[in-house]
Amino acid sequence: EGEALAYKTMRMDRIFGNFIINKHRIDAIIYDRMTKSRHIMDIYGYCAFSGLFEYADGGYNLEDYLFEMKEGASLSKIERMKLA
Repeated sequence: EGEALAYKTMRMDRIFGNFIINKHRIDAIIYDRMTKSRHIMDIYGYCAFSGLFEYADGGYNLEDYLFEMKEGASLSKIERMKLA
């Protein structure tokens, strides 16, 4: 069996401009430079609109987590570290 990978791509209903393309380029550079950290997923390749990453099993879905939080609630230091 091969290693599981995650393919992340931009949504096609968005308008792409230089700002967004540059933002993704910077993200790819950061992933590349942080690859020695055990807290950062490996990146295997990228283009302006997509990236191929190490698959991260489990973890948190940040959008669902924040939706479930009550308005005005604050996170503990431990919760913030888990989300980071």
